[in-house]
Amino acid sequence: MELHGDEHPQELMDDANCMRCHATSDFEPREEKVNSFKKLHHQVGVCADNNFAGWFEEEKLDVSNHLDWKHYHFKSGK
Repeated sequence: MELHGDEHPQELMDDANCMRCHATSDFEPREEKVNSFKKLHHQVGVCADNNFAGWFEEEKLDVSNHLDWKHYHFKSGK
């Protein structure tokens, strides 16, 4: 997995307290919500912005790629 930022994506998620709002079961593909890498990346950006995580675009992409690799397994154009 190619990383763009200084921190590992899991560290970014821990620092932003992502699991305060999410359970592991939330990171499963569901047709009605996140059914593509594009939608996953969009949702990561929404969450980061709404929670004032202060992530750069590269960090949002790193977290999106990490979630895709760990949970979703989309055939994305990373």
